[in-house]
Amino acid sequence: MEHEPVLLTVSYKRDYSEEGVYLGIYPGGPIITSKAMLYVLTNGQLKRAKDVELESGLVLRLSKRIPKGALFAPIRYNREKRSYVAPAIGRIVAVMPTWDLEMAYDAYFEVFSLTDIEANEDENIERIKEVYGNFEVIEMTEDEIRTQIRNVLKYRHLLRDVLGRAPEHVRRFLSGEGYDIEGGGYILILAETLVCFVEDTGVKPVDAPTLERDFIAQLLSKPQMSHRAYTGELRSLRAFVGEDACRVIRHLLRQRLPCL
Repeated sequence: MEHEPVLLTVSYKRDYSEEGVYLGIYPGGPIITSKAMLYVLTNGQLKRAKDVELESGLVLRLSKRIPKGALFAPIRYNREKRSYVAPAIGRIVAVMPTWDLEMAYDAYFEVFSLTDIEANEDENIERIKEVYGNFEVIEMTEDEIRTQIRNVLKYRHLLRDVLGRAPEHVRRFLSGEGYDIEGGGYILILAETLVCFVEDTGVKPVDAPTLERDFIAQLLSKPQMSHRAYTGELRSLRAFVGEDACRVIRHLLRQRLPCL
């Protein structure tokens, strides 16, 4: 990650399928606990991601790279407050795209989905061999797959917590059982929670600090921002960098610690 602060935000929502079988949480989550966050970023969200220019003059293209080490704050729209709220702030520790996406990775999602976090590296190699027969089929060497398994097992303490709190249908999705959540590829983001205002592992609205329209309008220098424009600005994956990232974090923290 760049030396200047980078804070990624992206919206999520809870809803019911027509059959009511998803318990209000989409197969990709996210699941947010006091220890970790799991968020599945879809290909559609990637395509709509907003580029941002860093203070160095370089352009961060989020559609091509999710910066490991960046701060991460998933946001959820609260109808009563008519604002997005941020349950927690974390730091991205692992980026795991499906292998049809050309992007830097710690592990491919397909390797993650077959990795048993309670098993050791050799046992997981055997699990993957049982599925694919040989690694030539997936155009990777055993050493490459071992590296990916180690990158997953490194964070087993976070994964135990967040997967243990996820609904069964989310765990099934993360183990590779199936849902096509938007077509194309997707990226699993694992973040370690640094500040947790409230956990979000269920359907009910959460009482979390807000990123209200007036604050975002001021931050983006768009004083006449309509509510529709406000939701449009925050719906997609975007990055706040440098002092803007610090302003967002201070704004959230001050709602819980007014003395800051």
